[in-house]
Amino acid sequence: MTPIICLTPSVSDELDTTVNSTYIHALVSAGALPYPLPLLEDDALLQRVVDMCDGFVFSGGGDVNPHRYGEEIKPTCGSITEARDDLELRLFAMAHAAGKPMIGICRGAQVLNVALGGTLHQDIPTEIETTIAHRQSEPKFAMSHEVRVLPDTPLH
Repeated sequence: MTPIICLTPSVSDELDTTVNSTYIHALVSAGALPYPLPLLEDDALLQRVVDMCDGFVFSGGGDVNPHRYGEEIKPTCGSITEARDDLELRLFAMAHAAGKPMIGICRGAQVLNVALGGTLHQDIPTEIETTIAHRQSEPKFAMSHEVRVLPDTPLH
């Protein structure tokens, strides 16, 4: 049976939602049926999505509001959309309680970290001394580094 994978959307300041087609194509190529998540405020409806889906992809995008991990917003913090933070943190809590698999990509990994009680650096270039460029110089959809999935791991 084809797994249904919920994909979190980008949410604009006007509360419009969009889903990057690259995520859709990747899920289809992996044999899944993508389910782009609408901006749901009703927890009962969100729970129905959790019950229906086999896994969850928390997609990339803007920054998580630093208030979510106990910090004040610094001037170097990027764009924040409170409605998206709220949706994704509620989704995480429900999916986690249900024992459903989840993966976070870029912002999505940050959401998972914050949902589990972690903190973040709001702006790596101004807060961390490193020679590694945090933002890739390649075009947005060009592969900039390899990812190897180890056998016998949950991701595998």
